[in-house]
Amino acid sequence: MKKESGPDHAKTFTIQLNLGDKQYIGEGGSIKLAQRAAAETALVDQKSLSVPDNPPAIPQRMQNLFFFARYQNHRFI
Repeated sequence: MKKESGPDHAKTFTIQLNLGDKQYIGEGGSIKLAQRAAAETALVDQKSLSVPDNPPAIPQRMQNLFFFARYQNHRFI
């Protein structure tokens, strides 16, 4: 938590989220709301980053591991 301000009955919380080398600030009437605001700001910023036109292919070995992990999760739920 970066800052807490205001009277006890109407506090405003400020949260700073560090993601890589970027900082995102969120404010809200509760710590949870301030965290959510910072996370939403970070998500919007991250979505705006460019995605390569040709992402690297996942090797077949890794695809098999992903499939196996999903299969195991569904079996035990």
